[in-house]
Amino acid sequence: MPHAASRSELKHLIALALVVATATGCGPRSYLYVGSSVPAIEIFDITPGTNGVPQMARTSGAAPSLATIGDPGAMKVVGRSLYVAGGSGSVAQFSIDAASGALTLRGTVPAGSPPYAMAATQTTAYVANRGSNNISVYTIDTAGNLTNVQTAAVNGVNSLQIDGTPGKFLFTGSRVSGTTGPQVCTHTIQANGSLGATPNCVAVSGAPVTMQVSGGVLSLLFNAIVPPSISNTNWVSAWTIDPATGALTHRGADLDIGAANTGGMAVSTNGQTLYIPRQGGFTTVGAADPLTSAMVTFPPTASQWCLLPPPGPGEVLADPTGKAIYTTDPLGAVTGNYIGPRVSALEIVAGGGLKAITCDTAGKLPQSMAMFIP
Repeated sequence: MPHAASRSELKHLIALALVVATATGCGPRSYLYVGSSVPAIEIFDITPGTNGVPQMARTSGAAPSLATIGDPGAMKVVGRSLYVAGGSGSVAQFSIDAASGALTLRGTVPAGSPPYAMAATQTTAYVANRGSNNISVYTIDTAGNLTNVQTAAVNGVNSLQIDGTPGKFLFTGSRVSGTTGPQVCTHTIQANGSLGATPNCVAVSGAPVTMQVSGGVLSLLFNAIVPPSISNTNWVSAWTIDPATGALTHRGADLDIGAANTGGMAVSTNGQTLYIPRQGGFTTVGAADPLTSAMVTFPPTASQWCLLPPPGPGEVLADPTGKAIYTTDPLGAVTGNYIGPRVSALEIVAGGGLKAITCDTAGKLPQSMAMFIP
């Protein structure tokens, strides 16, 4: 008679089953949500395949209408909730079906308008409202529902980022607004998630369109105002974060990355590479001091679905597996059998390079993305 399995054997069998389930597509699913100006949210399955590289396939999961919410300017996933800041001046709260990725609207809460960016911890969400010159701060309860706890005045705010989890500091980037010039500010996060009354701000030469935090460094992408020291319109700037106060110190020299239109910016999971989509490909930036860059281009690949890579700049997200990035192209192109905007998946290969995987159609103007990773 065979002997009963020991506890260690059972643990091994369970772990093996999870590995097999994930490799065969039977494990927990991961989803990419793309918000566009239709307005609509499109859902893509990005569960890793047999080689561990996330793919991308449109799902049949239900996505509710955004007619009453407006264009989704920013979105964020926390737990099993998707929060979408819309142009109508509200934040929609959706429940995520972990099996299908489908969304169910639970309600909305008021915000400023128009929203340009969103950041969140597990307990607090922040929405940057550039038109209203403020940040809406919400607590997140155990059911994922939002409650406004503060509306903090921040002139011209159009980008923000949190230093980590649970987060001690919120960093904001602002355009020129009235008598306030472009600047980056450090806001101390209080125990209830609200922001301290007096931020620590530094003046910068242009308006940072997006920012990333990694390894105690804040990286900024500029493409609005040309500083005297840089001849083209896009550059990256790095700032060391004081871990005690959040104060920012300029680190090294800014990096000119050329004049082609740029979009968002993502940082690799190892913190070594920044990915910046641009017309004709990607700029990859080595985050070590001094900053270095390279241009990644791809041969045109026409298919019945699309052309890789997207020719226009858009948003970009790095998959937490460290093996892929996702990007939107709001411009589209007329090539082969494909016309119009799209969303693309690219594999991160050795040395931080990129390899095109697949792409699919997207809405009229894809402008925000968020990922659900179980």
